[in-house]
Amino acid sequence: MDNIAGGRTGDLPAESTSFVGRRREVARLRRLLARCRLVTVTGVGGVGKTRLAVRVAAQLRAGMPDGVCFVDLSALRDLPHWTGEVADPQPAARAVASALAIREDSVGRPLRRVIDYLARRRMLLVLDSCEPVLLGCARLVQALLTNCPGVRILATSRQLFEVSGEFAFAVDPLPVPDSDTLSVPSHELARCASVALLVARARAVRPGFELGEENRHAVAGICRRLDGIPLAIELVAARLATLDVRQVLDQLADRFDPRDQAGAAGRHGTLRACIDWSFGLCTEPERRLWARLSIFADGFDLDAVEGVCADDELPRRDLLGVVAGLVGKSVLVTERIGDRARYRMLDTIREYGYGKLGSAGAVASLRRRHLDWYEQLVARARDDFISPRQPYWLDRLGREHPNLRAAVEHSLTEPGQAEAALRIAVTMPWAQWVTRGLFGEGRRWLTVGLSGIEPATGLHARALLLVGCLAAWQGDYETAARQVDQGEDLARSVADPGALAFAPYVRGLVEAMRGEQRTALRLLEQALTRLSRLPHPDAELRLRILLALGVNAALGGDRAAAVSWYREIVAFAEVRGGSYYRSTALWALGVEAFRRGSPGEAAAHVAASLQIKQERLPIDRYGTALCLETMAWIAAAADRYERAAVLLGAADAVWDRIGTTITAHGNLIGTHEACRRASQDLLGTDGYATAFRRGRELAYDKAIAYALDR
Repeated sequence: MDNIAGGRTGDLPAESTSFVGRRREVARLRRLLARCRLVTVTGVGGVGKTRLAVRVAAQLRAGMPDGVCFVDLSALRDLPHWTGEVADPQPAARAVASALAIREDSVGRPLRRVIDYLARRRMLLVLDSCEPVLLGCARLVQALLTNCPGVRILATSRQLFEVSGEFAFAVDPLPVPDSDTLSVPSHELARCASVALLVARARAVRPGFELGEENRHAVAGICRRLDGIPLAIELVAARLATLDVRQVLDQLADRFDPRDQAGAAGRHGTLRACIDWSFGLCTEPERRLWARLSIFADGFDLDAVEGVCADDELPRRDLLGVVAGLVGKSVLVTERIGDRARYRMLDTIREYGYGKLGSAGAVASLRRRHLDWYEQLVARARDDFISPRQPYWLDRLGREHPNLRAAVEHSLTEPGQAEAALRIAVTMPWAQWVTRGLFGEGRRWLTVGLSGIEPATGLHARALLLVGCLAAWQGDYETAARQVDQGEDLARSVADPGALAFAPYVRGLVEAMRGEQRTALRLLEQALTRLSRLPHPDAELRLRILLALGVNAALGGDRAAAVSWYREIVAFAEVRGGSYYRSTALWALGVEAFRRGSPGEAAAHVAASLQIKQERLPIDRYGTALCLETMAWIAAAADRYERAAVLLGAADAVWDRIGTTITAHGNLIGTHEACRRASQDLLGTDGYATAFRRGRELAYDKAIAYALDR
């Protein structure tokens, strides 16, 4: 069973239960990956493909210079292909880019970005649950095999890609005991993998459970009837909390006989019958909730369950108990996020529930409730974003992105629902777009949504302006200017003062990136003036304007003004909260202190910024790269050239990970080059290369610790 929790994008998922059996399969799969660049693990649903792949990837990680990346494609299962053909590789490539934290380029070509990123790397890419986008994933895989010689791919799928160079690895169910168990001692029977799994899971729900003479025949019988399918064994083991093994075996015998068929088709029937049996043993509220929870694209918190699934038939006050019942029956997997519980369904269980939902004719209504709830979640995040809870919201929105994506993209295919997609995109806190590099995806949402409504509202105007803003952040200045012209004209015609304050900010952003600092400052000051006249000014927009004013004042040579703007951000964020903006402003203050010849003050500011990122903003890789870069300058100024080279290497690794380089910052490249040349001159070419490589090889957390002298 794929009983794994957490880390479903990028990092390997943690195993939430013990790994039982499969030693031979692990060894064989490791040997196969040593000589083959593409191995596809196949097998029936519930046989444990993901669990096996994760275990093998974890064992191979040490031998991969650039690491292992896990990409969960199951959340793409229900997404409509409104962007083009089913064989389009971009949805799968976009999932890979997200797992690798690669920012999209201005024209939204994630496949090209993924290829460019992986072309010179030696790493293992684990593509899990490829069947939702099989044809597109096949094209992605072929492109990676052709263009990225150092990349090996371990995929799990119910079907093969059928591309050149693919090796199939079929996973069979666990071995089951022979029908004659009378002559087999209990300790030998316990070595059978299916028996070992059943006993291990039984102990989890009934502490002290042991395999003995009185129950071993029933245990063996259960494993045989379930055909050794791990998911079926997990589901049945959950019933041992209230029944003994003989009662469970008798109930299975009454429900089905998997021996009526043979091979994969028979095993599929076995699993289906087992899930049917498990569903039948649920209470009516549990069955209803099982079906409704299948509407979620990925994991979900209890408040989402209450918001989407509660009604008169499933009262909110009863839901926690119903959820606990489904956890106890192994229908839901629990993972811990800090002090909160988060739940998810395995793919096979979710598919079953979705079928029940469809049979009840309830898919459309649940989709609408799902969309409404996530629209409300984003609105709550925006209202509460400039507060001490900002790190929580950045983390929560990141975890919820698969559900947000599903809600938005389904709304874009439903007549009359495009406005909901625009509201979610326009309301999303801007730091979410920036820290996660979601510019291209945001532009797609907005562009498709705008094509589905008449341009007669303030929402439409704000959406046009946001497209311009995202385009500017991607360096697509022509599109940005065109969109801001349309957005401001519409904002003026519908008299939307909030949009009219937003417009000069986007114009100023475009002018700043074009190097027109004087024009940019004038537009940004105009935006700040317009915003200050509103009865309820957008706090995040205010901080973004202040940040842009500081950057442009510094670039224009007015460093006193820049420091004043940055200090205003720090003061505002200290009162209202806002770790991301406070951290960014502290870094900017550090840069200005360094430039005026105060390296000690600079180090204090940058260290404070990096401390915030380490403790509260681990997702802000972009800001961390800037801090590591600046720490390198400070080290070189103190004649600590080896430390400077290590920090430059660490920063380079982070830049690489997010799909950009320091050269994208024209105002910083001169200082960067001076630091690099000085370090290389003093250390020598070989010495510099060695220190730089050491920095590149530092793990992310260790790079931060090194920068902070820990």
